[in-house]
Amino acid sequence: MPKIDANGIKLNYFRTGSGPDLVLVHGLGANMAFWYPKVVSFLADRFRVTLIEMRGHGSSDMTPSGYDTGTLQQDLLALMDSLDISKAHIAGHSYGGAVALHFASAHPERVETLTLADAVVRSLQPTPRLREWQYWMESLKEKYLNAGIELDDSTEIDSEMLKKLSAPALAEAREGCRKADFFLPFGSWNGGRKSAAHWQKLISETSALAEFRGSVITAEMIKSVRCPVLVIYGEHSMFLETYSSLKGLIKDSAGVMVPGKGHFHPALAPEFFASALKAFIDGSARTSSGKNYAEAR
Repeated sequence: MPKIDANGIKLNYFRTGSGPDLVLVHGLGANMAFWYPKVVSFLADRFRVTLIEMRGHGSSDMTPSGYDTGTLQQDLLALMDSLDISKAHIAGHSYGGAVALHFASAHPERVETLTLADAVVRSLQPTPRLREWQYWMESLKEKYLNAGIELDDSTEIDSEMLKKLSAPALAEAREGCRKADFFLPFGSWNGGRKSAAHWQKLISETSALAEFRGSVITAEMIKSVRCPVLVIYGEHSMFLETYSSLKGLIKDSAGVMVPGKGHFHPALAPEFFASALKAFIDGSARTSSGKNYAEAR
């Protein structure tokens, strides 16, 4: 995969397809494999898709600091500048959604549309614990236990949970979930042991953990977003409070709920996600009277 100098570091990226520019930003502990090939295969026939690996992730540079959404959105801007992408459709998942949201607020002239896939925005929802997540208590906890993975119900659903799931002691259990009907971070889908070790290094040798938790995107920043926004969350997501808040704060927004899926729905239902994104972009392109996408369709 090629790398490019951007914002003083080297960022790993991948491009495929042709058409209007679409940039995809993964979440914490992930890399471009989150999107490729499943999601990308449904999008490359319509868009020139660019995947970025955030600093500290995948093959991009791991720096001592720079993991707040403000710095990461500057990385995204520098990448787009280096690749001559003047304006693009931007989609981000989880923390990558927060980065994309910050980018859209800071650089409205560079964003055609914004897609927030289960974006984690700490200012809109206090970090939930596993015991507060209904789907965990009713279903997912048992699936984890059957796979040999036990998490305390008091675990916060953020980088703390990822830290526990990436532990070397769980390597065999993670690999055993290769064909499971639920998504497990640091499984074989994104490098398994290698990606888990990479995450352990990131949170132990840099200030990333504190910066992830310290990033703040205010309601005023969210309200300032002027492009059409797709807010797409899984039916069983632990961040449905964020979904509702985003819908209320963003004037030109459309909401889509992915049936039967949770936080990692783009990986578990890639065709549904890609189809929803395409329909949203098509609807936005057809709408020029000021109505939002939900009204237009």
